[in-house]
Amino acid sequence: MSASGEKVPVHESLKVLDSITISKSSGWWSAVVLVENYGRKNISIYLWRNQEGAWKRVHKFEVN
Repeated sequence: MSASGEKVPVHESLKVLDSITISKSSGWWSAVVLVENYGRKNISIYLWRNQEGAWKRVHKFEVN
């Protein structure tokens, strides 16, 4: 869950430990997300686009 209390739209198999929204508008959303996957923690920068009312991932940059 993000610092603002809003849940980021990442894949349900990933456990979100923390996130910070960089920018959000009605059409675009970018955030830095700390996730855990199979016991490994990664920091990822996501960019989503709102398409027909649903957030779809456009880009993801991951640091292990």
